[in-house]
Amino acid sequence: MPEKIDIDALLNTSVFILRISKKGKILDIATDGIESNFSNLSGKNLSDIFPDDVVRKLLDITENVSSTLLLKKNLLTIPHRGQPISMEVYIIAEENSYLIFLSNITLNQTLSNKIVKEYSQLISLFDSIDHIIYVTDMDTYEILFVNKTLQDRVKYPLTGKLCYKEFQNLDSPCPFCTNHIIRNNNYQPYYWEFYNKKLNKYFHLTDRVIKWPDGRDVRFELAVDITKQKNLEKELKILAATDEITGLWNRRHFIDQGNHEFERALRYNTPFSLILLDIDWFKKINDSYGHLAGDMVLKKISKIVTNNLRELDVCSRIGGDEFGIILTNTDISGALALAERLRTFIEKKTFVYEANKFNTTISIGITEYKKTFTSFEEMFKIADIALYEAKEKGRNMIVSK
Repeated sequence: MPEKIDIDALLNTSVFILRISKKGKILDIATDGIESNFSNLSGKNLSDIFPDDVVRKLLDITENVSSTLLLKKNLLTIPHRGQPISMEVYIIAEENSYLIFLSNITLNQTLSNKIVKEYSQLISLFDSIDHIIYVTDMDTYEILFVNKTLQDRVKYPLTGKLCYKEFQNLDSPCPFCTNHIIRNNNYQPYYWEFYNKKLNKYFHLTDRVIKWPDGRDVRFELAVDITKQKNLEKELKILAATDEITGLWNRRHFIDQGNHEFERALRYNTPFSLILLDIDWFKKINDSYGHLAGDMVLKKISKIVTNNLRELDVCSRIGGDEFGIILTNTDISGALALAERLRTFIEKKTFVYEANKFNTTISIGITEYKKTFTSFEEMFKIADIALYEAKEKGRNMIVSK
């Protein structure tokens, strides 16, 4: 008698398909997972696979299938080591044979329970993380999961909805979606930063493909809120570009803005003017009333200047007692009008420090953008020459070039 294959093998396959003759001889066989164990069984009998009581049950089922009935479902329980193995059995009656489909309910239920357990463990892990985590289907963009951190922010259910609609208020997939990147990244993470307009926050994102418990590849995203860090970086950049005494932009920032404005004028032929302003006899103020008095004058004049500028203009303290002003979309006549307004105002102003009252004046050099200039540096040199002439001619005056 042929050696029977251990029924344990059935626990490792979810579908088992047989074609048998009317007399119970095996004509064809196909399985899921243990095919190699049964590759040589064609032409043999059912008893070469199953115990005798199982063979009898299967033959009883086939005898009850009418030749006119295309499909019939039956339940078959196989006792094994004190535990029942439940099988769904589908029979299709053919002209000279039967097709028998066996579906292992016990195995499928075990796999289902395993998936539920793995899913529960995964969800528990994701929910314990304080940063935003969500999972989406990579083809439909359906939100499969959001962790507690994200759900608590949104206040309404997100699962089952479309990620691009919920997270970005878009009607189609995001143009910056990284699915095409992570699909070809061999399950490795992809890192990037993004500003979310809807939430008004900056995020550091980790995107990757992961295996979901049901076996499919899905998009996993971890979003770490870095808004505070970004705001701090902005503040540090501002501090690095700001004059400590006056609060105006410093020389480096002024030159950067000047280069930018020069490039814009070069490209679009738009006018702009440059004013260099110097406090007359500033050293005497420091020597007579102290450096704190000098600092007070710097602050007061800074305030006077900025109060007379538009928001798009740039004012900077570029030296000890020297200020620079970039006037966008302003020709030389507009620059001269502003310069005279500042010169007159400061000339008439009385400065007070402690019990001391004193006056001061300013000298101003001006130039405007010309097509003959090759750089903002050249333009700056021309304005500086004009300022030097204003001081040489007696101060408290304006010279343009």
